[in-house]
Amino acid sequence: MMNHGTILLVDDNKRDAALTLRAIFVELTKAIERLHVCWQMNEAAPPRRAS
Repeated sequence: MMNHGTILLVDDNKRDAALTLRAIFVELTKAIERLHVCWQMNEAAPPRRAS
């Protein structure tokens, strides 16, 4: 009976780890998209003179 509980715990940990990794991946993707938009806007903007 104890073994079954342990297996469930491991499965829960795997699921949590997978969800955490997925959340990190989603956040990274959003950050990269924001950076890409910034770069596009920066390239489209007229060059600034150094002060």
